[in-house]
Amino acid sequence: MFRGGRAKFPSTAVIVAEANRVIIYDGDDPTLPMWRSYVGSSLNSALSFFYPNTLDDGDGAKLAAINGSVYMSIDYANVNGGLRRLDFIGDRMKRYTASITEKYNGTSQPLADIETNPTTPDGQNLQLADYSSHDVAVTVLPDAPIEAETGLPAPTIAVATVGGISVIKNHEQVFDIRNGDAANHGYAVAFTDDNRVACQLYDDNRGIRIFDMPSSDITQGNHYSQGFANEWYADTVYAQGNDVRLLGRASGGLGHQLRLVAYQQNICTGLYDGISIVARNSSDQNKSMVAYVTSAYNTGWMIGDIKGAFLSDTNDTDLADSGELITNGTFDSDLTAWTDASIGSESASVSSGQLVLNRVDSSNSAKVYQAITTNAGGVYAITLDISGAGLYVRAGTGTSGSSAYDLLDENSTGNALNFQFVATGSTTYITIGPATANGVTGTVDNVSVKLADADRSLNDSSLITKRKITRTPVATGADLVCYSGFDFAATKYLSQPYNADMAFGSGDFCIMWWNMAVTTIVQNRWLFGLFDPIGLEKRHVVYMVSGGQLRLLINNDDYAVVNGAVPSADQWGLFSYVRKDGVVSLYRNGVLLGSESAPVAINSATTDELRIGGVGALGPDLSKFALLRISATAPTADQIKKIYEDEKVLFQENAKCTLHGTSDAVTELAHDKATNLLHVGTSSGRSVFDGLARVEHTTTPVTTAISAANGLVEEE
Repeated sequence: MFRGGRAKFPSTAVIVAEANRVIIYDGDDPTLPMWRSYVGSSLNSALSFFYPNTLDDGDGAKLAAINGSVYMSIDYANVNGGLRRLDFIGDRMKRYTASITEKYNGTSQPLADIETNPTTPDGQNLQLADYSSHDVAVTVLPDAPIEAETGLPAPTIAVATVGGISVIKNHEQVFDIRNGDAANHGYAVAFTDDNRVACQLYDDNRGIRIFDMPSSDITQGNHYSQGFANEWYADTVYAQGNDVRLLGRASGGLGHQLRLVAYQQNICTGLYDGISIVARNSSDQNKSMVAYVTSAYNTGWMIGDIKGAFLSDTNDTDLADSGELITNGTFDSDLTAWTDASIGSESASVSSGQLVLNRVDSSNSAKVYQAITTNAGGVYAITLDISGAGLYVRAGTGTSGSSAYDLLDENSTGNALNFQFVATGSTTYITIGPATANGVTGTVDNVSVKLADADRSLNDSSLITKRKITRTPVATGADLVCYSGFDFAATKYLSQPYNADMAFGSGDFCIMWWNMAVTTIVQNRWLFGLFDPIGLEKRHVVYMVSGGQLRLLINNDDYAVVNGAVPSADQWGLFSYVRKDGVVSLYRNGVLLGSESAPVAINSATTDELRIGGVGALGPDLSKFALLRISATAPTADQIKKIYEDEKVLFQENAKCTLHGTSDAVTELAHDKATNLLHVGTSSGRSVFDGLARVEHTTTPVTTAISAANGLVEEE
């Protein structure tokens, strides 16, 4: 049904989708009067504008608007689903579905008649990949033809459907993005400012992929079997190594739609574990950067093939040394302290000081568990040695993984493994057993669980606390905390057990961290790095000489020195060691201080540790550290400058950098192009970000949607 208002479409409008109607409010008027309202109807439903109650599927209908037209994705598994375009300039409604019949697809009719008169074909039978659609995005390409009905450039539309991402280019052709022949469920889609298609597909483990716009001279294929993924699928994938989750780390919960906003050179995604803000590098996809932001931490920018992101918390509680929480993790002679929870005729056993587990079939498999005491909200590191494929390790709230648990590993083959988990209660059960494959036999040894400080990168390889480490805000009233209290005697430090990813050989790498020196340094102090505490071999270690000058030591006698870098007393600075093509460069606050040839390969041994403080015989006792990141990718000079400019505001008084409140489940995202502010909705309210800093927030829960344009924000 049509309700009146003025005929001219507002230059700014607030558009709201309810269960069975769409309302358009006039944003040009401060009182936001209703301008149009369209109500669904079951009358002539196969041909109607939309069927009652199909706009709200529990995840909210998705809307987009440009040049006087409103676009709606409808999640319905027949001709009532798909996409609708309300064109207020051309006075028409257009329908797009997966049907091959013009009666249900490629139709057009006057807006006043959309609930009463049958639609009529307009000669464009442009079918989508599926009827059910979850998201829509729209843009106008520079070379777009002019529409006869509106006199404006024809829009290009992207629709995320159950069958993949359908791109309707200039209203002329449809191109589908499909993940091979596997499940193609599309959850979210957006256009980047450089006219690429950003989207998320089911089989990408909720990773975000970015595609070049398809060329119009590509012949349209069969939407149901071929699509166009094979033509242009992998050309512009932005990844962390081979891990597409760099652009959207969230996994699991496939029934929950990912939130996705593309703006400038950034992309922001949100799900149940906060937001991922991505700074794309269009010239070299492997140098893209990402920052993870939740209600508890902000990683700062992580570059490319990140290997660890540490010291990024907002909890100012000092870190304590829990000691070993596992009893008999070395299985010297028997299963003491472990409960054998094996199924059927199988049982766990100990042989040659190792736990032996096997699985014959689903009715006969061996597994063990042990209960440990934990602090709710505390981060814990699990380390263990595994031989043989097909074993899992679980940390959960129930015995033998019978209740909700975190899956830490599955189908692993290898040596020492390092995982982390966040305890949800005072008792946590550690369960080890064979995974789903039959005929599996594996051995386990040296199981250890200790209180730790989290690695916020995708690697989840936390730092174990050795004695008490102090955590305080980086500035009065600031969210971010710094770490201090390390000593000379190598007894107070943070340590990550052997991690082969930290040995870079002769390849590129970077080490970035924020540092404050409290007093003048009068003798050498090791800050952090990878070294062998048994042979005292320094792999790559950052240290200070007398006077506070920084040096980078590589493999003991082979070192690179860059003069002039001295952390200031009582002032934060960003320091970056970068090795690119065998040359080490040192940056302070985004400015290059100098470079030196250092092509020597970084050796590695299984006894190596990554330590912060306590390296060798010396350690810093007064320095403060925050946002330490280590990567196998060398950032560009421009990126280092950006990192400094974006992060320096986090070290100011009262600086906020996390989602407001306690909820990390993102309900909606919106970007205001006029103010360049990012709005993030959760059940705790709306957080507003300028870059990596939160500049304001509300406390009203955001349950459905956010709209932001020209400084005007509406939410519900």
